Amino acid sequence: MELLVLSTLKWRMQAVTPFSFIDHFLYKMNGDQMPPRTLIFQSIQLIQSTLKGIELLEFKPSEIAAAVAISVTEEIQMVEHSVIKALSFLSEHVEKEKLIKCVELINGLKSPIGSASASVPQSPIGVLDAACLSYKTDDTDTSTPSASRATSTHNCPAPKRRKLDKIPQLQL
Repeated sequence: MELLVLSTLKWRMQAVTPFSFIDHFLYKMNGDQMPPRTLIFQSIQLIQSTLKGIELLEFKPSEIAAAVAISVTEEIQMVEHSVIKALSFLSEHVEKEKLIKCVELINGLKSPIGSASASVPQSPIGVLDAACLSYKTDDTDTSTPSASRATSTHNCPAPKRRKLDKIPQLQL
């Protein structure tokens, strides 16, 4: 019913996201040629990684897409002047100051992506070990290596266990 009303009123209910703009910006950054699949794939991954934080909420989807296009082509082409070149291409679509700020934030997002996956515990036991071996004191954050696990177990609170000695009797 809602779709009937929207189509009768000729309203288009389509969310505008950075994905709506990324192909255009990659096309422009690639010299008006179809961008390689690697650029598209990396752009998609980078845009998806922006969903995790709130830092980029101040930017329009077009600004995020332009910043992702700059960041990805800068990484692939390894050209220092690609940001200046990109700004000249994209200045008619987005504000330069906001674009530069967005590129800096996106580049900051790119570095923790690879390092975060290496430190993620692989099992529930790894999560418990990480919780017991890493604690915060008043001075600093301390992380104990797994080699000294035996000496650091006093830092971890004792696990609570249920006593199964006394089984309650049900009276009929």
